[in-house]
Amino acid sequence: MKKLFFVVFMLAAFMLNAQKSSVLYSFDFTGGLPSGWAADSHSSNWFVYNSANAGGTVPELMFYWNPSFNAESKMVSDVYDVSAYSTIILSFKQALSDYSGGYTIGVKTSSDGGNTWNTVWSQSVSGDIDPETKTLVIDNSDVGANFQFCFFFSGNSYNLNNWWIDDVELIGVSNLDMSLISLNNNRYDVVGDKYFDISLINFGNTTVTSFDANYQVDGGSVVTENVTGVNLATGDGYDYTFSQAWTATAGDHNVKIWISNVNGTDDDNQGNDTIEDVMHIGSQKVQRTVLYEEFTSSTCSPCATFNSNYFTTTFLNNNAGKYALVKYQMNWPGAGDPYYTDEGGNRRAYYSVSGVPTLMIDAEEGTYFNTADLQTDLNNHYADSTLMEIEAFYKVDSPNVSISGVIIPHVSVTNFALRIAVVEGTTTGNTGSNGETEFHNVMMKMVPDADGSTINLTDGTPYYFSFTQDMSGTHVEEYSDLQVVLFIQNDDSKEVFQAANAVYATMVTFYPVDNDVNVPVDTTLHIDFSDTVRFVDDSEITDSLISNFVALKDSNNNDVPFSATIDDAKQHIVITPDS
Repeated sequence: MKKLFFVVFMLAAFMLNAQKSSVLYSFDFTGGLPSGWAADSHSSNWFVYNSANAGGTVPELMFYWNPSFNAESKMVSDVYDVSAYSTIILSFKQALSDYSGGYTIGVKTSSDGGNTWNTVWSQSVSGDIDPETKTLVIDNSDVGANFQFCFFFSGNSYNLNNWWIDDVELIGVSNLDMSLISLNNNRYDVVGDKYFDISLINFGNTTVTSFDANYQVDGGSVVTENVTGVNLATGDGYDYTFSQAWTATAGDHNVKIWISNVNGTDDDNQGNDTIEDVMHIGSQKVQRTVLYEEFTSSTCSPCATFNSNYFTTTFLNNNAGKYALVKYQMNWPGAGDPYYTDEGGNRRAYYSVSGVPTLMIDAEEGTYFNTADLQTDLNNHYADSTLMEIEAFYKVDSPNVSISGVIIPHVSVTNFALRIAVVEGTTTGNTGSNGETEFHNVMMKMVPDADGSTINLTDGTPYYFSFTQDMSGTHVEEYSDLQVVLFIQNDDSKEVFQAANAVYATMVTFYPVDNDVNVPVDTTLHIDFSDTVRFVDDSEITDSLISNFVALKDSNNNDVPFSATIDDAKQHIVITPDS
């Protein structure tokens, strides 16, 4: 069974240059394949896909294993005139999900319409390739008026899952060009000293031996640190961490970082020397509840192996209280799982999942067929404190599920998503062909849908929410077995900030209702509970004991005597004031 190893966080990369650094052509696959691009064979394996796995933005170019073949296939560019340069750079983002290795990927160039191809980079693949930026210096005889390049796959395509490519650029090279590539700090952090960490690449022909690194926060004083003793040739990457900390206070802060004085002078391309961003600083961190999202199917044999041998009930019970779990049943392979829903498909597309089982842990793909590694992953995520708290309750009144709660944010954010999944603890009606007869934490409905609700949070200000969801028309087998999972997610990065398991709550109603007016003074008062109630020590509530937890006051806060009764079902209390 094919399965995907998927990584969601981008790793900043490494490039090169020589002449006057400029981007000659760029391709981000918005709107499909660029004009003049085409596959030379096996074209159905190449397509533009609505994902961002290579580290760019949606969409991206993807090479897919199916239909499988054992040969070479090229995605060939149009012809470009780069005759003004003797050396150019081909830069692109890539990531790869491997299945069993034993094939080659790479880039070739041509100047005779594709009759002759020259390899400028190739890689024999034996495992996943995390998101990276690949930068190739090209100075062969193909650089000229009829320049073409191609991405190629060679081997048995069944041995790969996906190869993603994005943000392709042809760059003319300058003499001196040190480029600031990324700011690597988490944009959501807590108060305290922060040391900015940056990544740079020498895009120029000249070796860089020194430069100044600078930062400024909220337009304040500039911190400058001189970096010497480096020896960065063309294409060399370099990570630098400032030694002078910024003392972060709660709130949003505008951060500007730039490099200057490269080799004692200005470099030739100052347009890539600066990064400006916003740091969202919270007031405190709290315990994280880890979110598991498993994509699985009752027709997937490896899913049965994973659930019965590794991601087991024993493993989950041993870690109770540390996680929240949602399982999305997929409509493939084969006939697929009959409990598949479009909302599960939406979550699959959100993460660009192309194989089952796939286990996401806080939006990162977790470890698979190794329980010890599963435990390590869980421990690491559980230890990673977060900036939000969720307290939630739910009640089932067939066919409705009522959900309410509060988010306590310790950082201010905008346009995050609150997602809610109603899951069933155990199902059996979706038994398929893989040998499993029970399925746990199966998602029945997302509330209000898979996109969730957009929330804006202010540090320290409680955010209250409530929903009622009609579950009729879903695959629910037993309403008494329903549970509710909630999580907060940043759709820009897919990062999960907090998860929670809602607590089943007994609902209390009053008559007269709160804030009612014009109530006759001789009205009896009623308290109704949706479940049988007892004292917290499990002792019985009797008529004579109601005054232990109920008090009546007049407008001057004086006690009003009363008599009270509770019914035999211990769900209804009647209170009659004496005066």
